Amino acid sequence: MGKIRKTYDAKFKKKAVDLYLKEGMEYKTVAKELGISYFMC
Repeated sequence: MGKIRKTYDAKFKKKAVDLYLKEGMEYKTVAKELGISYFMC
C-alpha cells in the first residue's frame, strides 16, 4: 500500500516562502514552525 501524500494550498506555501525569504529563517526552522518534516523541503 502506498503512502497518502499531503497537499498544501497556496496560502500555506506562501507562508513557508515568506518565512524563509523575508524572515531569514533556515529551512529546518521553517519546517518546524509549520509542523512539517524538513525532509520535505
